[in-house]
Amino acid sequence: MRYDLRTIALHWATVALVLILWTIGQTADFVPRGPWRSAYWSLHFLFGFVFVAVLIFRIFWRSGEGRRLPPADKGILQFISAGTHYLLYALLVVVASLGVINAFAHGSSIFGLIKLPRLASHSVAESLTDIHGLAANCLLAVAVFHAAAALIHHYLWRDTLLARMLPESVLHEK
Repeated sequence: MRYDLRTIALHWATVALVLILWTIGQTADFVPRGPWRSAYWSLHFLFGFVFVAVLIFRIFWRSGEGRRLPPADKGILQFISAGTHYLLYALLVVVASLGVINAFAHGSSIFGLIKLPRLASHSVAESLTDIHGLAANCLLAVAVFHAAAALIHHYLWRDTLLARMLPESVLHEK
């Protein structure tokens, strides 16, 4: 049993976008001030808005047509798994929401083509940046826990849990 291809694609698109966005957020201050840093942040904002769109679509898909599979674990492991998934979704929504609010608070520009209105003072905008960063770090920590659990299932327990979220073509390449 595996998830449908759209659910799988949305999962891995979310993974890729979270990693890209987190990496840009963590490294932007190392880029020299000026046009390169502005372009780097523009990438962050652009990918951030793509992430919001993917997340909204993913939530609607999962609440409607997305395939549901029976739990892979029982007892306390099922409780931890379900809790982790709810926490991941909650953090995805919090980080995305804070990111959008933060972009408007700063009056961010996307490659000079789109200029968002500045809706907050500098101090409020900086506080939002800090909270957004903290939430993103929490999201990454929970995502690493989630990935580690999937790898434990695959390599230690040798069950098919990880295969549920991989396209069939990946499994046949081995």
